[in-house]
Amino acid sequence: MAEFCNHSPFDLIATLGLSPEANQRTSASDLDDGIKCTLMTFPDDTKLSGEVDTSEGRATLQEDLDRLEEWSNKSLIKFNKEECKVLHHGKHNPEVQHRLGSTWLESSSVERDLGVLLDNKLNMSE
Repeated sequence: MAEFCNHSPFDLIATLGLSPEANQRTSASDLDDGIKCTLMTFPDDTKLSGEVDTSEGRATLQEDLDRLEEWSNKSLIKFNKEECKVLHHGKHNPEVQHRLGSTWLESSSVERDLGVLLDNKLNMSE
């Protein structure tokens, strides 16, 4: 979690969950090709985070979401967009809306990850 403990506002795109068949069809090793923000991949989950305190940072985060959507279309593996949420963190965060493909992603003030709740102030609880 250390990469999130900075003073710049950032957005965490949580639960870009790959469909269960994704692990059987591909290794997703090329998923991070061209990605500039922080990308974390797990067996059934993918998370993307980036600083959003500048217009360039916000654009980079959206470009990376576009790259992930392109990868999804090329590999015929879909992200679970209904479960995908944006956790806005940091003082003066502009809380910009993000999209994955044509789907606008919902914001959330708290997300559960591996049984731990993480809120937009980076407080953790069970």
